Amino acid sequence: MKIGWLYGNETVNWSRPYVWLTLGVRGAGKSSFLEHLAEQHLQNGNCVLDLFACRAGENLAWLRSKWAKEKRILLFSDENAIVEAPDSVSVKPYTKLSLSDFMEHDIIINSSPLYRSLDAEYMSCNFIIDKLWHRLHWKRTIFTVCREASSLMYSRLKVVENQQAAKAFLIYWLRESRHVGCSLGLDSVRMTSLDVDVRSLADFTVFKSQGSGGLPRELWFIYRYVQPSFLQNMKPGQFVILTRKGHIGVGVFP
Repeated sequence: MKIGWLYGNETVNWSRPYVWLTLGVRGAGKSSFLEHLAEQHLQNGNCVLDLFACRAGENLAWLRSKWAKEKRILLFSDENAIVEAPDSVSVKPYTKLSLSDFMEHDIIINSSPLYRSLDAEYMSCNFIIDKLWHRLHWKRTIFTVCREASSLMYSRLKVVENQQAAKAFLIYWLRESRHVGCSLGLDSVRMTSLDVDVRSLADFTVFKSQGSGGLPRELWFIYRYVQPSFLQNMKPGQFVILTRKGHIGVGVFP
């Protein structure tokens, strides 16, 4: 990943637990950017938890990547599920998760096809996040990938009474995750699908192609540095980045 800073300057420290929020239209390359961040974490000795992906199980692609030969992989599944996996890949029900798994494995995958229903997958996400709250001591950062940030809120609706409580949980998780050594990578299709309280907690907001919608009014200051036509029609390997400090850059990634 290479970034040319147009205003200010920022250095990414891969051992620090940041919150990354990636925004763009469907097909803009949001998932591939999160996967690139995950690879950077792997190269720096961190653990990757691929928590939530589409129903097609796109995060199972880790099993076909070069990392499958170099890293220790663990798959989570539903209770009593029968999963066939290569000998080098460990499989266990999500209810058997222990904090030691994050030290013993480099890539941990929670994938939709390994669950009998979407509700069961949501319950597993809640279980895993709740388990991470007990991680009071840590030596390596866990980069948690969650495609479509609002899915975290939907999953919480399975264990709380209303949407307001679910949103409060998401805000709390984003704010406090650094205290348990978790760096978060989330994406969303629309700015308006995420409450401003959630967006304000991102250390890095990454804009992929915005299509015809453009940026909301409170972010129009970015147009001083980046042409609207570029933001509308970026190639999948390009991005615009905004830091919490207000620094703005344009970058590319493989």
